[in-house]
Amino acid sequence: MIFNKRIIFFLLFLFFLIRLISINNIPIFNDEAIYLRWGNQFIENFGKGLVPVSIDGKQAGTPILFGLAQVLTIDPLIAGRLVSVMFSLITFLSILKLSEKYFEGKLLIWEALILIFCPYLLLFDRMALPDGIVTALFSLSLLIFSQLMEKPGLVKSILMGIILACGWWMKSTMLLAFIPIFTIYGYKFITKAAWRKDYLFSIIALLVTFCILILPILQNPLYAQMPHFEYTRIFTFVELIRFPVNSWLNNLLTILLLLLIYITPLLLLIFILGIKNIIQKKFAYPLIWFFLPLVFEIFFLKNIDSRYVLILIPIVLLLTLEGLKIMDNKIKRLVPAVVGSSILMGLILAFFPLSFYAILSLVPRVRGDFAQYVTGWTSGYGVREAADYLKEKAPAAPVIVVFVRMDSGNPEDGVLVYLNKEKNIRVLPVNFLGDIMQNRDKLQLSSDAFYFVSRGNQLAGLGDKLKVEAKFKKPIGEEFVGVYKISL
Repeated sequence: MIFNKRIIFFLLFLFFLIRLISINNIPIFNDEAIYLRWGNQFIENFGKGLVPVSIDGKQAGTPILFGLAQVLTIDPLIAGRLVSVMFSLITFLSILKLSEKYFEGKLLIWEALILIFCPYLLLFDRMALPDGIVTALFSLSLLIFSQLMEKPGLVKSILMGIILACGWWMKSTMLLAFIPIFTIYGYKFITKAAWRKDYLFSIIALLVTFCILILPILQNPLYAQMPHFEYTRIFTFVELIRFPVNSWLNNLLTILLLLLIYITPLLLLIFILGIKNIIQKKFAYPLIWFFLPLVFEIFFLKNIDSRYVLILIPIVLLLTLEGLKIMDNKIKRLVPAVVGSSILMGLILAFFPLSFYAILSLVPRVRGDFAQYVTGWTSGYGVREAADYLKEKAPAAPVIVVFVRMDSGNPEDGVLVYLNKEKNIRVLPVNFLGDIMQNRDKLQLSSDAFYFVSRGNQLAGLGDKLKVEAKFKKPIGEEFVGVYKISL
């Protein structure tokens, strides 16, 4: 690294500080609850036949990883989010190393600050989701690939295969990396006659390693039976030949707006400013790594949200350095203003997410994307509060039974996550209610032992048996998490 030890220590301190002290400012998100719940169940039932080959259309690696994190005796949400934070460090160091490779000078400190405070990265670096993990592995794969292309070798080829396979285990979005990989290998094979055997051997080693590592899932007969919802997002051949221009334009507009807000308007302008120079220089690998997956997402995905674009953001920030270099040569005082705008928006998102949501009223499309984390039933507001309320009730009885709807997400999975390790609380889906009621005397449960946690007004057909105990309203909108006592 070009930085001395003191600067590196300061940057790492700042990197972890902003992520860790704000790690709980957004409550447990819907998909976080699903991953954490299934991860916990996998660890508890390891060796008993429970195999998470695919869960609710999600790849198996993420719940396994977050299940292992919950072995720690800390808040399960924080445990899961710490995993994402540690992977985000890979993103940070990989892009800094690439910045040093393609750029030089004092601008690298600005790049480091942009990576630390970029709102786009800050949002997902602190959430127990696979997206930040895959982004880290995608960035690392670019770093290793750029070295591999300089001198093809067995070790780096195998390493690339391992990184790509690990990413696929987390989320199938990692497959986007194969588009630039095959393109560049093909180009090298055609233009570098003297190195053809080396490149052919390299790509074979990469693919063999990748296939071996994903084989355990592909060979599982349950995997083929699972509903792989992620692939339904891709246009079929028949749909493509109908030229869905409106969808393509909609995807392009969505990406531009996401970049405009989540990496800040000034930084986006600087990125666009530098694109011309980037094309003329030897930044082929980062540019191809960004451009080809972007084209695929625009033309082949039926719809796009921030989680699909996230994987490209570190490369956008890397290429932004060229625009900062142009700006530094012309109007130096604007560089701190550009970086400062990113820092300001990052701080608002990290510490005041509801204020960030209010700012997004100017851009409804992006506001709608961010809304899922802070509004409606998918947001986690009220879930932790309901779990804490039930913990207070538990000491009054030997054991209490908490029913939830037979559904995935919040608050059902969230309540399971928070109450799973409570010895005197049992959380059960409502289809168990009949059996529990019939065997109540055998279980020696008091009349105060039955509770139900609702998703707003959705009472699972139990409305006539419920008495309101508490309602935890979400800060925006009419949605709430209800705690009810079941009357016999």
